[in-house]
Amino acid sequence: MRYVIESMQQWERVFTDPDYWRPMVERILHKHNLGKLQRMHAGYPGSNAVFWVNDHYVIKIFEQTWQEGFERELEIYQYLSPADTLSGCTRFRFSQLVPRVLAHGEICAGQRWKYMVMKGFAGERLGEVWKGIPRNNQLEIAQQLGGIVNALHHVPIDCLQSMDTSRLGWRQFAQAQVKRCVIHHRKNNSLPEHLLVQIPDYLADAAPLFPEDFSPCIINSDLTRDHELLSRADDHWQITGLIDFGDVEIGYCDYEFVAIYLDAFDCDTEVMRAFLQVYDYPNGIDYHFNQRMMAYSILHRYLNFQDIASLTDRYGDLKTVETLEALQAVLWNL
Repeated sequence: MRYVIESMQQWERVFTDPDYWRPMVERILHKHNLGKLQRMHAGYPGSNAVFWVNDHYVIKIFEQTWQEGFERELEIYQYLSPADTLSGCTRFRFSQLVPRVLAHGEICAGQRWKYMVMKGFAGERLGEVWKGIPRNNQLEIAQQLGGIVNALHHVPIDCLQSMDTSRLGWRQFAQAQVKRCVIHHRKNNSLPEHLLVQIPDYLADAAPLFPEDFSPCIINSDLTRDHELLSRADDHWQITGLIDFGDVEIGYCDYEFVAIYLDAFDCDTEVMRAFLQVYDYPNGIDYHFNQRMMAYSILHRYLNFQDIASLTDRYGDLKTVETLEALQAVLWNL
């Protein structure tokens, strides 16, 4: 079967369709001696084609325009995995939390398709079970995630090859986001026009977005409710997996908190404070922190304010919010 996809509209129609991708998955299994295809169903939602195969493997086929994401995600998994070696780097406790890559490569079928085969993770997505978890257990999960993310942000980065690990790389990324963020939010109908025109002055007032001497770190960038896996033992839930590092960056730690607070924790301030307490945030939680986090929310590569459930429940189409400072007071008031 030839796979030729020439538009995002075509991709969106087929990327979660097991029947469409079955011949390619069969080729991948055969290529790596992983047995015959018996069962296959769509996996966790995202930008790429992800399938659970034979109740054991997860096969991820990468969308054509996101080849950079393939290289980054593969390197991070290999770096943190116990099975592979990258330039003699040290092993970390993430070996039990991130997917283990069993095989990877490229299939030529009309176009060149990069893929990974990973060992499947047991667990439920946080977003599927969160509302049914007792409050004390929710706070424990937030604290556990705070420790995990803090450890991730302290992983040495010198030997990574697929990303710029310098401070300059993050400065350039942030500058690019500043230049494109108004267009991004206007294109996605994320904010009303009267708030869009306030963005340049708001960002200027929120500067600096990071200290001059900050230490760059690995940031997942997309720790949403879909990307933390929880498992239960004796009615007690805990994090047993972090999935999808396709948006991984090397940069300033604060950028990480946007997806965690606005999506995974649905703007729950008590839960976020529990997270930050164990994360041991070094610079203090004050007005300037909240202002900086609102700025990073505006600058985040994928955030659409219309997707924040607690915000739209309160304000509808956001036209009643007069200023970005007022929006900050609602969203970021830690």
